[in-house]
Amino acid sequence: MTLTRDGAALEPVQKVTAAILERQDISSAVLADHLTVLRFIAEAEGLPIQFLLELIPRDKMIESPLYQSILQEGRADGETKGEAKGEAKRQAKALLRVLLRRFDYTDESLSTRVMAETRMPLLEAWFDDALILADEEALRSLVATIKSTTP
Repeated sequence: MTLTRDGAALEPVQKVTAAILERQDISSAVLADHLTVLRFIAEAEGLPIQFLLELIPRDKMIESPLYQSILQEGRADGETKGEAKGEAKRQAKALLRVLLRRFDYTDESLSTRVMAETRMPLLEAWFDDALILADEEALRSLVATIKSTTP
């Protein structure tokens, strides 16, 4: 039985899964690790994910320290990205509010562009520029800069 790209097939994965499940000499956490690794390898080799989900469902992998660590890393990454997105949205709204309060300026295309921006250094720079705008000409220049910046 092979689990290489050249020999990947459903039958060997079924046999290896059965052999892992029959082991009595390893803990349930180690067994879960083995199933997790098998599923990752089989998925990487292109076996149909639906087949793998049926053969090695999540509940069989949940005790795996490996699976738990990957899951935890994914959650942490998601939280970090979510926090960054939220901060960018707050910064974008603050920029638009400054333009509204200081110059009574609203522009739908500018609002759309600013709200779509996710790069905090750029949003902070625009915000700082908006705080020190001296006149309408400076406002027009900042708006043109924002609109012309590639997302």
